[in-house]
Amino acid sequence: TVFTQAHIDRDPITGKYLWAVEDGCPGGDEAAFLFDSTGAEVTLSFPDCFNVGSLDHLEDIEVVGDSLYYIEYHQAIAGSPQDVFWHLFGQGELVIHSAPETDWEFGNDLVVDGNDLFVCGVSGYGSPAPDGQLIRANLNTVPVWNILWDNGGPLPNTGFLSVAPHGDTIAAAVFPQVALFDRGSGAFIDTLSLFQSIWTGERAGHIQEHDGVLHWAVRMGTTIHYGAWD
Repeated sequence: TVFTQAHIDRDPITGKYLWAVEDGCPGGDEAAFLFDSTGAEVTLSFPDCFNVGSLDHLEDIEVVGDSLYYIEYHQAIAGSPQDVFWHLFGQGELVIHSAPETDWEFGNDLVVDGNDLFVCGVSGYGSPAPDGQLIRANLNTVPVWNILWDNGGPLPNTGFLSVAPHGDTIAAAVFPQVALFDRGSGAFIDTLSLFQSIWTGERAGHIQEHDGVLHWAVRMGTTIHYGAWD
């Protein structure tokens, strides 16, 4: 069985919905399908097909004012070693690629907030000490700031799994904690402990801000943790 990752987002300006799926086009390209606010198909027969390179994977996508913003990572199969790095696409392109090539980079989450793009992921996946990576960029994908964070000790290989703007504070999830950063400068503020866990393996989760409340859910092993923080 092959599990294909899919994403759905609602355009807050037009009310249209966007559904995107990996490997939905000939040649393994990603496919984006547009639906109107009633759910009627707009581009199902002729989807927007896109890719970024060999063995690419769509990690997140958002649509605002009919403009697409998304993050993908891909593996450079011609390299030795075969490096992995990621791309942020908006009204431009930002490539996140650091040395050495054995330290892989992955993007995990993207949020469009006003005139800002906030993206998070991991730098140094597979290394003894991976960092969480958090970037604020404008809609042209030009970075305002780009930080690496490890809290003084090894982080999970997933780094920052999710990001959520919360007024002048940016929350980045490294479950079971959330790290808080200043929106203007990217300076570290503090960490918030959401729950206690001794799990050290892989995890998958998300945080989202709504009406001043930070909601979160994460799977760690066979346990799902969830809650909200005001």
